[in-house]
Amino acid sequence: MTRAALLLTAALVAGGSLHAQAVPEGSQADKVPQAYRRTPTVRIDPFRNVMVPHWGLVITGAGIAGNNSMSFREARALLYLADQDDLLVGDVLDVLNLIPAGQGFEVEGELEGGFYLGGPLGRHLSLGLSAQGRAFAVSAIDESAVALLREGNVARDSFPLGSTGGAAVGTQELGLHAVVRLGPFGGPDGMHLALGGGARLLKPAFYYQGSTSIDSRIVATGDSVGAVIGINVLATPDVDFALDLGNSVVGDFLVRFEWPASGISFEAMLANVGNVTVNNVERKSWSYQVNTTDVQEVLDSLDSDPLTDGIQFKSLDVLDTVDVSVDIPTIARFSVTAWANRILQLDASARLATSGQILDYPLEVELGTTWRLLRVVPLRVGLILGGRQEVGFTGGLGLETRNLLFQIAARSVGGFMQDAHGAAAMLELGFFF
Repeated sequence: MTRAALLLTAALVAGGSLHAQAVPEGSQADKVPQAYRRTPTVRIDPFRNVMVPHWGLVITGAGIAGNNSMSFREARALLYLADQDDLLVGDVLDVLNLIPAGQGFEVEGELEGGFYLGGPLGRHLSLGLSAQGRAFAVSAIDESAVALLREGNVARDSFPLGSTGGAAVGTQELGLHAVVRLGPFGGPDGMHLALGGGARLLKPAFYYQGSTSIDSRIVATGDSVGAVIGINVLATPDVDFALDLGNSVVGDFLVRFEWPASGISFEAMLANVGNVTVNNVERKSWSYQVNTTDVQEVLDSLDSDPLTDGIQFKSLDVLDTVDVSVDIPTIARFSVTAWANRILQLDASARLATSGQILDYPLEVELGTTWRLLRVVPLRVGLILGGRQEVGFTGGLGLETRNLLFQIAARSVGGFMQDAHGAAAMLELGFFF
């Protein structure tokens, strides 16, 4: 809680310290449309293209993946050893030693991609229609299971598997968003107000949630190994015919205040307001119990076909079919933007911490700069504090003309370059009429 308070304070201080000046006539700052001043980065933003002041078609795709322990440098070393057939058990144990005690091992990912079509209807209203696919996934191995491999069974012989499991959800989306522009208020150089709202119709494509039962554990003594494991799974069925998984609606909202003559703006956005209901989800279970001195007996008891090499886990028993309400994390983001001089734009934003059934969004502060040495070619560099991995870096470039939009951006998760624990990227290509 203290760390969260410090990061939020840092965001407010950074936002308050941005120095704005009157934008000189004819400067780069004076020529950049409002939509491009929002400085899109690798993040969910349903209003990213609705504010562009021309009708057009935009193709977009983005993804992010990360873990809490292993850097790119360490992952590449393991892959190299595996390719050379030199990967030893000791190497794997060395990687386990990198996992912070008390945290276990976690991997998270997000993907989105689709199309946007829209533009302005007069000076004060813009509409946008989007069609996208989106997926969230997370998996975790409980700290006790990691400790068994990392530390052995010298200090204890019972290792619960409490939080081991994973979850994923994928959706197909149709969205309709609108932005109303009002102002200027208080004279020709006064405040401009933009109000945005919209809804997305979400149709589930797949859903999975698997977890170990509360009493699952591995017992390793000096002369024997035992396990009591129960697995509970909720998953959309694998069928050859079309299955109605239901439909849900989530809402998005935006308020933006801008003073163009001073080069400063404030914005608040709220997205993903609502839940996703998935119908006809199969509830499955599987239980396993063994106590032996022979490791081969453990492998044979897991294998559905002992005559086949390798382990092929036995099928789970289907108990019944249920409807599941999936709580996706709401996104609450506050941003401030200012022009420091004729070519430099400064940005600070804070995404508040929210929790969901699949993913959590921790508090994240982003401090960025946009350099417009050429008006239509912005160069972006920024620093990310907080989030899932404490520190990250972001950067990108774009081409913003009357008829063409091209943007590419990337960010690290928990470090920089080879020391990062994950990465994200976003690509947008737009054609305007």
